[in-house]
Amino acid sequence: MSLLKSVAPRLAVLLCLGSCLWATVGEAASVSHTAQFPLGPYLNGGSHTFPAATVPKFDLAGQCLTSVCVKLAGGTLCDIAFENYQLFPVVVTANAIATITLQRPDLSTLVVVVPTVTVVDSLPVFDNVLDYGGLSGRSYFGLPGADSDSLCLSGASDLALFAGAGTISLPGFATDGSYQVGASSWSLGPRPYANITVTYNYRDCSVPVAPSTWSGIKRLLP
Repeated sequence: MSLLKSVAPRLAVLLCLGSCLWATVGEAASVSHTAQFPLGPYLNGGSHTFPAATVPKFDLAGQCLTSVCVKLAGGTLCDIAFENYQLFPVVVTANAIATITLQRPDLSTLVVVVPTVTVVDSLPVFDNVLDYGGLSGRSYFGLPGADSDSLCLSGASDLALFAGAGTISLPGFATDGSYQVGASSWSLGPRPYANITVTYNYRDCSVPVAPSTWSGIKRLLP
C-alpha cells in the first residue's frame, strides 16, 4: 500500500506531462489581405498592363507560414456593337473576352481568369445605314463579365517569397480575345479589372513532442 501511495502522484505527473507536451502544437489560423487591378481601358484587340497589386508580406513573430492562397476575381465592362449590311438576314454571336493574368514578381504565372460576355442576336437585311442601330444593327453598353479562380501554394520557394518584412508586389495584365460570327461590321470593347485576395495560413512554431508511452513511463518509476 505504501509503494502504491508513493508511485501514484509521480505517475499522475508523468501522464499529465506527456499529454501537455503533445498539446503544445499551435492551432491553425489565417489572415487575408486584398488589392485591386483598377478598371483598364478598352483593349481594342491588344493588351493592358495593370499597376502592380501590393499586399503586406507575412510577418507575424512566433508564427510559421504553412500555405499561401491567392484568389483572382476578374471582371469586365463591355461595349458590343455590330451591323449586318448583307441582303439577307443573319444571326450574330459576339463574344467580348478578356484574359486576366496575375503573376509573381518574376513574371511567372499565378492565376488566370477569363471573364466573357456573349450576345446572340438576329438581324434582318441591311437598312442602308451603317450606324450599329436601326433595323440591321445593335449596340450594347457596359455589359458585365466575371470569372474567378484561386491557387494555394505550399512550396518552400513560394512561402519564402511571401514571408518577411514589407510588402510584395504582384504584376498583372489583360489581353483581348474577343471575336464574333455573323456580323458584317462590329466593335467589341472589353474593359478589364480584378480584385486580388491573398490569404496566409499559419500556425504557432512550437515543435510537438511525441506523447509518452506506458513503457517509457514504467522506466521512470522505482
